[in-house]
Amino acid sequence: MPRHHSVPLAPRHRRDWRTAWRRCGCGCAWPCPDRYLSVPVEPAVAPVPPAYPQVRNVPVASAAWAVSGVADELREAYVAVGAAVVLLERVRVGATNPALRAAQRGADHALDLADEAERLPGNSSGPPGRTARPSRRRPGNEHGPPGSSN
Repeated sequence: MPRHHSVPLAPRHRRDWRTAWRRCGCGCAWPCPDRYLSVPVEPAVAPVPPAYPQVRNVPVASAAWAVSGVADELREAYVAVGAAVVLLERVRVGATNPALRAAQRGADHALDLADEAERLPGNSSGPPGRTARPSRRRPGNEHGPPGSSN
């Protein structure tokens, strides 16, 4: 038998929608000590991971996947360095900053490496028979910005 709180219900003539919130499930007035008893909750079942198909040639597939990922990151770095150069040239700082010129030279080398990585045999970053992606470099910019000794 549940314990009841000592506070009585509202008078019978005042029991309507305004006083309904004062009663708990056992019928006693709010706050009822029975309301704070913890209800045991069963632990959730751990999800089962889906069965993925196994890759047969792991070293070649892993290397090709890693090469394509690194090539994409190198291209993103080239775009980021190019954007920084453009912004700094607008404020007339880019042409005189040796660290920025070195970063752009490094980005040019990184883009060359990305193009070479995509031409490696066994690279499965695209459909079979796909040729290497053309270089995104602007024509005439093979040796960095004007005045650099690349």
